[in-house]
Amino acid sequence: MAQCRDSNGYRLAHFGMTKAAVYTAIKADFAIPPESVERTNNAIEKTSGLVITVKDLVAHTGRAEITYIFGYQTKKLIQVNLVWRAPVTDDGATDRLLWAARVMASRISLWGIPSHQIDPNTLTQDGATLMYRGQSKNCMIALISMRVPSEDETSLSASTLSVDGSWLRVSFVENAGALDIFKIESGQF
Repeated sequence: MAQCRDSNGYRLAHFGMTKAAVYTAIKADFAIPPESVERTNNAIEKTSGLVITVKDLVAHTGRAEITYIFGYQTKKLIQVNLVWRAPVTDDGATDRLLWAARVMASRISLWGIPSHQIDPNTLTQDGATLMYRGQSKNCMIALISMRVPSEDETSLSASTLSVDGSWLRVSFVENAGALDIFKIESGQF
């Protein structure tokens, strides 16, 4: 079951940690050695990340991808994303993703991060529905969003389908108001 030790990150990975410390946390949390961790970079935000895949992070929900994101200037942990994906052809995907969303929302509430009132059907920039938004006392933001293709999208052939299928994303963000990402400063453009 997913855990958060103190609402300051995810499991043993806490905001402000270096990559070396997060490698150690990943090994302790999931028994995944550093050489099995994928490395990634975001060319636009100029952040970097570590990516792992784990099975049944929430029981009976299949594989989830966990991405640890490190800031542009500090090079320290600023965000953790948990993502479950399912192909359009997976008939039970929506139920499994909804189950994972409910479990994660319940766990986040138990960590002392209250859910803020959000309007039903609030859409995110990537076309997902925002299901949960909470903020801890130390400014950490927890978000849960889910995307399920419409019936029109699922009727398209695999060769013309523009979406990957259904997905659920749970994000823990150190401080959404002051993200450590590359930004064009005023007067530079």
